[in-house]
Amino acid sequence: MKHNCSRIIGLCIAALLLCTGCAPSAEESQKALMRYMENRYPEDNFTWWYNALGGEGENTYQTYEIIMHSEKYPNAAIHAARWKKDGEFVYADNYMAFYLQDDVEAFMQQMAEEYFGECKVYEYFSKGKLVSSAFPIDATAEDYLKSKPGCSITIYLAPEGHTKADAQENLIKFQDMLTEKQYYNVSGGVRIILDQATYDGITSFVSYPGGLDSSIVDFVGGFEVK
Repeated sequence: MKHNCSRIIGLCIAALLLCTGCAPSAEESQKALMRYMENRYPEDNFTWWYNALGGEGENTYQTYEIIMHSEKYPNAAIHAARWKKDGEFVYADNYMAFYLQDDVEAFMQQMAEEYFGECKVYEYFSKGKLVSSAFPIDATAEDYLKSKPGCSITIYLAPEGHTKADAQENLIKFQDMLTEKQYYNVSGGVRIILDQATYDGITSFVSYPGGLDSSIVDFVGGFEVK
């Protein structure tokens, strides 16, 4: 009997070790995501920063997300994630938000000028949407805007040639155009900068309130395409 008990315990331990070896680990998930990013974006270099999601539990590292630094976008928090779907791992990342930021701003700038005239357009996002590995890396700004990216656009209007009433009327037309083009999940706001020197000095997204003196900002309104 004692011999049989020892044999049973040994078999249980072996089975446990086998199962543990088959289960994905944190290190394996991390390395897999780093390989995915390196293969998908070979012209950039990535450095692991920290693990954002994943742990031992029901999923046992089947859902995992890491944050990394990028050589091309050193100020960006690059997210990459993977999870199990239909028994297979699928991957996604937010790299395209940073990769296409300049193109998106230029694209929106061109459209905004048709409605508002002299203006500056900048995009703000704290993270950017994670798009799947099926999203083409040669996508255009319009492709990205049609992917429900969750990006926010701020339109700064020059002090000359704008009234708040006219800008509000044009804002309605601008939002209608975005809706017609199916740029869903894009939002933002329009602000008239009342000081020319301040307007000239804006070269990127500026938070408000806080980043701009409220005495020189006339808020026109916000827009959101759902």
